[in-house]
Amino acid sequence: MSNNQVVAAGAAPVTHGAEVPPPPLPTPVVPYATPVGIGTQAHYQVVWSGRELMIPDGASIADRCVRCGDPSDGRPFKRRLSWHPGALYLLILFPGLLIYLIVAMFVRKRATIYVGLCERHRRQRRTMMAVAGGVLLAAIALFFMAANSTDDDLIRMIVPAGIAGAVTSLVMAMVISKQLGYPGRIRPPFVWLKNVHSGYPAHNDVRRESPVLITRKPQAAAQPK
Repeated sequence: MSNNQVVAAGAAPVTHGAEVPPPPLPTPVVPYATPVGIGTQAHYQVVWSGRELMIPDGASIADRCVRCGDPSDGRPFKRRLSWHPGALYLLILFPGLLIYLIVAMFVRKRATIYVGLCERHRRQRRTMMAVAGGVLLAAIALFFMAANSTDDDLIRMIVPAGIAGAVTSLVMAMVISKQLGYPGRIRPPFVWLKNVHSGYPAHNDVRRESPVLITRKPQAAAQPK
């Protein structure tokens, strides 16, 4: 090989007579949003915003329990979240529930995240779900008794009890759901998650106000047409 054909190690060979393409432009960096490729996965920065954990849509924080910050049991929960501004609830008062449901369906923002629980809090969740289910079944049984009873005094006693049981089971279901975190707001591509243990990022010697790296499942590449 002649001296003119020797190229530096690691440099691309130069072909005489061919135009060398310009170097690619640097990728713009958006704080807390630009992924860093590591193998076949992408990592995102997650930070605390006040008492809310700012998480990218599709991300997983399932390595730690959202209730206590301890290591999770390795079985993540897939959370499909939706959110709309709280002012929309005024539509329930006027013009009514139906209009509220229609408007909320169109303006709501949605996101999906993955969260984790430790074994202790998973057992507590199962217990609460069993209790809520038992209360609901008891309420249904009371309604069935009222529908088949001819005693007016008995009906006046068991119908309010059935209504109270149904409302109690609904409230318990809402509490159980919120224990896995709920959105304070959603502004794509981010979710501001509430009800997350404040010590969650403090594990692994990361300060609470510092960014935390979490893994986001990679999306499938688009097939060429």
